[in-house]
Amino acid sequence: MSPEKLSKIPTRDYSIDGKCPPVYRMKVRPNFSPVDINIQFIFEEGWSHADRLRFHLETKIKATEDHPLSTILTNLKPHLLIRRYDREEDSFLTICISQEGEIEILSNDRNFAQRYLKGLFLECPPSFHSAEELEIVDE
Repeated sequence: MSPEKLSKIPTRDYSIDGKCPPVYRMKVRPNFSPVDINIQFIFEEGWSHADRLRFHLETKIKATEDHPLSTILTNLKPHLLIRRYDREEDSFLTICISQEGEIEILSNDRNFAQRYLKGLFLECPPSFHSAEELEIVDE
């Protein structure tokens, strides 16, 4: 499904057995360094017990092939993970920032994802970068 057609999928659709709703994905490569993360934006948007800000170390876990996360767990590269769930908006997102500087955003809500991209990484002190300084691929 094209990104233009995907605006928002209700979160309840992701828990229905046999249903496989699409996820909006944005791949972002900044044309600048360093990439600042606007913690004030996170504070202003709110934070709940379901939200996460995590740094994952490299892991090489031996998982059996039948484990549902085997492809992810067997060779996880270091990355920063930001996970946000807004119950009132019925929106979630996961932002993964690799050591190479690539940013991947997965969400059920295109507008929510774009708001977080802008709020976390753009137009914030000290650098005030703009969207024109990003290479963005919507999927």
